[in-house]
Amino acid sequence: MLKLEEKASEIKKRRKLLDLTQKELAGRSGVSQSLITKLESGKIEPSYSSVQKIDSSLNLLENVSQKKGSVAKEIMNRNVKSVGMNEKINKTIKIMWRNGFSQMPVLDGCIPVGCVTEEDIFRILERCDKKNLKKISAKEVMGEGFPIIGENTNISTVKELLKENKAILVRRDKKITGIITKSDFLRT
Repeated sequence: MLKLEEKASEIKKRRKLLDLTQKELAGRSGVSQSLITKLESGKIEPSYSSVQKIDSSLNLLENVSQKKGSVAKEIMNRNVKSVGMNEKINKTIKIMWRNGFSQMPVLDGCIPVGCVTEEDIFRILERCDKKNLKKISAKEVMGEGFPIIGENTNISTVKELLKENKAILVRRDKKITGIITKSDFLRT
């Protein structure tokens, strides 16, 4: 069993292997980001309870990332909210705000054709007046769509895709059955 100081010195190494920021680890562990920064730099003596919280979170995340056979359908959110191409952007903003989303897929019928992100909306807000949002549709604002993977895609592939994308859509046959965001991945 590792001593408290040894566990504290391993935090940064383990966090980096999981591709986590200090902020992400802090959120998962229930400690402050500044505590993690100080622990990693050796600027403070670690308390047992703080190291235990961080260590437990890292153990859980390591188990998920190393779990052989884990697939996308095990971690996906089945409640996929989307907007149609012709949906007005003011309504899209309301849906995103109510649900706490920073991005949403845009569909043409059942086919994903793009996504609307907070960044896309801010670009539109810079160019137009708030009253004109009722005239602008999602297809005029949307950016490139999210990658689409099968339900049985390995979790390591999901992790790699999330490094470069805000979300991933999951499908079975030709039907979208779920979505995975970085938050969904970390929650598991």
